[in-house]
Amino acid sequence: FTAGFPGSSFDESADAAALASRLGMPNHCIKIEQNLDRDFAALVRDLDEPFADPSAIPTWYLARETVGRATVVLGGDGGDELFGGYKRYRQHTRSAWRRGLRLPFAAAPALQLSRLQKLIGESALSWHDAYALRFSGFAPWQRMALQPDLATLKNVYWRSDSLPSEEPMAAMLQWDFDNYLPEYILRKADLCTMAHGLELRAPLLDHVLVQHILDIEPHKRFTDPVKRLLVTAAPEASEALRRKKRGFNPPLKQWLLGDLFDRMNELGSRLCDRSIGQLDAFTVQELVTRYRGGEQHFAEQLLQLLILDESLGQLADIIDG
Repeated sequence: FTAGFPGSSFDESADAAALASRLGMPNHCIKIEQNLDRDFAALVRDLDEPFADPSAIPTWYLARETVGRATVVLGGDGGDELFGGYKRYRQHTRSAWRRGLRLPFAAAPALQLSRLQKLIGESALSWHDAYALRFSGFAPWQRMALQPDLATLKNVYWRSDSLPSEEPMAAMLQWDFDNYLPEYILRKADLCTMAHGLELRAPLLDHVLVQHILDIEPHKRFTDPVKRLLVTAAPEASEALRRKKRGFNPPLKQWLLGDLFDRMNELGSRLCDRSIGQLDAFTVQELVTRYRGGEQHFAEQLLQLLILDESLGQLADIIDG
């Protein structure tokens, strides 16, 4: 079962169909082109609390359409965390020399998210904290702009059961296993599938397989030899395994300018009211204006505010009801 995004560069359904054919397996493409605005309230409600991972949207639709054909399915979650597949690992390793070094920079409260400002913001944190910053919904200076009445903001992103390793890759993988994998990846999959009565298993996280992978020497585990190992195990999939990695990213920018466009109207005033003044109405609406004006790098932040708005609205209905 594959999520397809017709007319989008994110669509991998043709590749999935070709691979399924080589493996001699059936393939069902679920086209994610439903009326998202109509389903938005139900989707947010099924996520239980504000949860703004964009890939939760196609996962929810994929589960809804799959449950009519199967009751238990297998997913590929866990592979990136085991083999260091995310691009952020390579990107963040480049600055590992900083360790605990913090540069005395401070970013002024602003919504701006330029590469320079992001670099300055990360440099003001230790290397460890800067990695966690990659997963915060809003950077600290953006939060200060959104919540100007809060004199200080304590940023708490991660938990860890033990001290991070001195080896950069091992430290990042440990944080991901403690946080990103259970709180983002597996939580998203569980909520979206169980919302429709579908059970999802993650065979790559089988404890025996995981232990074997952890025993692989780092210089083999995090490089191309691992892909060669997988090609040996599944030669029919060799072409797919050699292809450049692509994430499970939906066409969020198109959705925000399409199905979700009207939800941005008066978003600032609604969030200000529903947050009892914690969120600044003018700043929220400025983000909407700038996004509609072409600054589409704010897409994920805008989705987070829309989901928060819907979540708080549903909570108010429950309290009033």
